[in-house]
Amino acid sequence: MVSLTKALAVFGLAVLAQAQIPSFFDDNAQAESICNTDESQNVVCYKDSEPAKVSKSSAVARLKISESWCTGWLFGSEGHLITNNHCINNDAAAANTRVEFASVTPGCQDSVSLGSNPGVYATTNVTLILNDVKLDFALVKLNLVDGFDLAPYGYLQASETSVNVNDTAYVMGHPYGKPRRIAMVKDGTTAGRITTTNYTERLQTDCYNVDRLGHNLDTEGGSSGSPLMSATSNLVIGLHNCGGCKASTRAYGSNYAIKITYIVNLLREKNVLPKDAVKSSTTVSPTTTPTTTAPTTTAPTTTAPTTTTPTTTTPTTTAPSTTAPSTTATPTTTTPTTTPSTTTVPSTIAPVPSKCSLIEDNTDYAGFDVASTSRANAADCCVDCDSIPGCKLFVWSPFNGGTCWLKSQVGTKVTSVGVKSAVLTSPVTTSAPPPTPPPSLCLPAKANYDFPGNDISYVSSRQFKDCCAECTSTYGCNFYVWTDYNSGTCWLKSKQGSDKVLSFGSRAAFAPGGGVASTCSPVEVNTDYTGEDIAGVAGPLDTCCDACKANEKCN
Repeated sequence: MVSLTKALAVFGLAVLAQAQIPSFFDDNAQAESICNTDESQNVVCYKDSEPAKVSKSSAVARLKISESWCTGWLFGSEGHLITNNHCINNDAAAANTRVEFASVTPGCQDSVSLGSNPGVYATTNVTLILNDVKLDFALVKLNLVDGFDLAPYGYLQASETSVNVNDTAYVMGHPYGKPRRIAMVKDGTTAGRITTTNYTERLQTDCYNVDRLGHNLDTEGGSSGSPLMSATSNLVIGLHNCGGCKASTRAYGSNYAIKITYIVNLLREKNVLPKDAVKSSTTVSPTTTPTTTAPTTTAPTTTAPTTTTPTTTTPTTTAPSTTAPSTTATPTTTTPTTTPSTTTVPSTIAPVPSKCSLIEDNTDYAGFDVASTSRANAADCCVDCDSIPGCKLFVWSPFNGGTCWLKSQVGTKVTSVGVKSAVLTSPVTTSAPPPTPPPSLCLPAKANYDFPGNDISYVSSRQFKDCCAECTSTYGCNFYVWTDYNSGTCWLKSKQGSDKVLSFGSRAAFAPGGGVASTCSPVEVNTDYTGEDIAGVAGPLDTCCDACKANEKCN
């Protein structure tokens, strides 16, 4: 994807990716997204017309977890903050969380970017109190720097009043790590609203089968953990965590949030509900928590295209698929960059007696992934581990209907709700051969991250498996990122960027050799050929040949 700064200069063939709806989890899974056009505003734009809402937004913080960006907010009066579980899902993430308040622009129309307009840092680490995969939330306690006073920022409270379709609502947060913004209107001047109060789908994946609120307010990657607010009471009614809106269409759909009542009920059950976290009322929302897995979010961090897509031929080779995110329902391990990250175990493997240790509940072992398999039950992972050379243990998570993460070593033990693990105690012999690795030489990078910048080209109407061939056939391409934009787009890059942005659904990989040699003639210095222009592409000189080859009209 193209960085925000580069977006200002790109035109013609070069187009940018909208915060999109990835199909990484499922063909229908969604990520945080813009609903038609982005109508969120810098918070200062509402200081005169909506002073109460602007005041409430002071409790919203910009979070940087290692190199990833999310949103959180003060919940109750005791110094607690809440965000998504896919942002902070273990103690290691909590220990690397920077909490920043008062990141705002002085002017309504001021330009913004990732990390711009720094505010004040309350802490660089937090303590994880409770997290839950199914409800996709993490409650943390701030370890404040000496002398830091939270009082000026106030705190938000949850509503226990029933939410109805067409109730007006708004979202406050830090989309794409930008200064604080409010999404309050849609389609010009119409107030944002609740579009559904019981959104579920027929498929069970990370973004489905959780009874959620739908809304039509704009979000982007980095909005994860934003509060969904009632516009009438200024109380929290949901924790934004998953999208569904489509850009550049009036039939844009909805984004989604976990009902705050579900989260409050679980916190009460565990006796960790912060003081003053709830504003009670007489009408109460459902009192049971859903039992299905919650969605993961964040979306590609680039902007919407303004021109047409280059036409290229369909590649004939395939690339390895990538592992699932290292957050939420997925183990906290990182994707290995030296082995294929996903392996399909043949279905002909005969059942054998388990040779694995007793399964440990709510336990993940970080790192050392060698493969992954799709299994609905953790008990089925043992035979998969034994069939993969070098596998010594497995970690199972509910990701994508159930996934076995096969590992070569016992890594750091991490508590992760809903995750199960076991160690292979002795080899099990099966008649099936080990899986054949994919033929592609492309090596997956860390999944669910966008690496802005260094774009040299792009190809739309592609699946992730096609990107390896596209990159290796493009001169200068050493790295690529895939998003679901425009029926799937491969963003071809000269290198992996140093910055990364949490962007669930995005997939990335390294390509060997820097692509094929250019088929263009040697460059003529200080020479122009006038007229007959068909397109323009922004980029360095060494990318022009490939841009020309990508356009069937360019000779």
